[in-house]
Amino acid sequence: MGCFSGGRDAALSIFVVALVFLGGVVYAAFMVQGAGRGVCVRFVDELDRPLSGVDVYVQVWAVDPNAVPSTVDVYCGRLMGSELFISAGNSAFRRVLEGWNGLYPKDSEYETFLGVFIWVIAGDRVLSYPLVVVSYNPLLASKSIVYRSIMMNVYSMSPEGLMPEWVREAEAMETMEPAASPPTYMYIRDNQLSWESGTYVEVPILIVHNDYAYSGVIGASIGILTSFKVGCRLSAGYGVNIRSKLLNAEIPSPIKFMISNPVRSGYYSFSENLIVPPGVKRYVWISAKVAHIHYREAFAYPDTEEVIYYTGNEMMLDYIYDFQVSGNTINGDVKDGSPPCESLIFGGTVEENLVVSDTVLSDGDLDVDESIQFSQILNCYDVYDVDSEIGLPIGAIIALLSNALGFTGSVATVITAVLSGIAPFISNIDSANAFILGNLRNWGREGTTGYDTYEIIYCRVSKYQYQAPNNQYFKVPVGIYFRCA
Repeated sequence: MGCFSGGRDAALSIFVVALVFLGGVVYAAFMVQGAGRGVCVRFVDELDRPLSGVDVYVQVWAVDPNAVPSTVDVYCGRLMGSELFISAGNSAFRRVLEGWNGLYPKDSEYETFLGVFIWVIAGDRVLSYPLVVVSYNPLLASKSIVYRSIMMNVYSMSPEGLMPEWVREAEAMETMEPAASPPTYMYIRDNQLSWESGTYVEVPILIVHNDYAYSGVIGASIGILTSFKVGCRLSAGYGVNIRSKLLNAEIPSPIKFMISNPVRSGYYSFSENLIVPPGVKRYVWISAKVAHIHYREAFAYPDTEEVIYYTGNEMMLDYIYDFQVSGNTINGDVKDGSPPCESLIFGGTVEENLVVSDTVLSDGDLDVDESIQFSQILNCYDVYDVDSEIGLPIGAIIALLSNALGFTGSVATVITAVLSGIAPFISNIDSANAFILGNLRNWGREGTTGYDTYEIIYCRVSKYQYQAPNNQYFKVPVGIYFRCA
């Protein structure tokens, strides 16, 4: 009897066999009478059937908002059956829940996430899947069971479900019968190439340059409403032997960048307005904790992380893992000048004339008293309805604050170049048709300031194109940055 059926009856005592050795501590994924609290994940194939007939290995990690490193492994081992229950009684997961509940003791609507890595041995093939983000509310997981499902494409019987990122032949050691403490697939965090802020830092969310003295007054605004759920979507970059290339001062190519489900979300508000006279620069920022985590895939012993071999498959994860809020308002403000990371943003992006068909920017400029809504601009870039919206310059921020992860010379130069174009997204996540609010307006002459003249509008997009679920690629506006000239 799985946790999706029997877990609702408190009169039953259910023991789910899943003993895992992790970091020298035995973690038991269990459910007993009175202990029905945690997150239960059901694994299904592309036909929505419970996974069966294949060996499945799973690694699950959570985010502790008060710790550095913030990533906490809560399960690593073989999947027994088709369901995995991460109990609130698990000592590592309990610490995570207590950390979040201490910050938000009454909020049952915001969500953080579990990161799930999955491997399937199907015959003589090993299917290695991209990161799966499982959202949950820690307060609810502390009081009851949060149910989630992951659909994986295993047999290619339909186009549905998560497709494997890598497929390779299984070696004899990988198909052996389980031992008392067998090796397993796992991603090992590369602390040398990972960095987290630990504290809240300023993240630019709107940058406006009004470059020339002979120019109109530019107005801009940005807004988030509590009527929509806002969230940050993680950026994941997948490649082979990324570490060795970086340390040899080589640009690792190719890297495939994708976005995930939201990793931190909630019903929050935020709004700021900018008035930018000629020759002035101003920007809006929000306060958040940011992370860049580098993972290397290995076949290893989970209790000691003793590696038998690295596969060469690696990933880079960039994201916001917490907003700083006061009540339901995200903290932030307006500042004069340019954000400290702006030169790195420029290094990781390309400038393009913003031309949006069927709008006032169809000719690439704003005439006096013309304005354009952010929804019109963002819809122009979100061509595959992946809800990308505003790319946040997290990679540039991390390259700056970490001093390029502590390296020097040509290695630091390459790492900075790689990081600077990485941009996870902030968006309204209730609907792909609901966008972050905001607009850009040419006021022309205001009183004695400025001139009645048109403004050519430029924006900056990441040098990386992100891959949509349909395998097509799209551009990401970063900053969101506007230059008016």
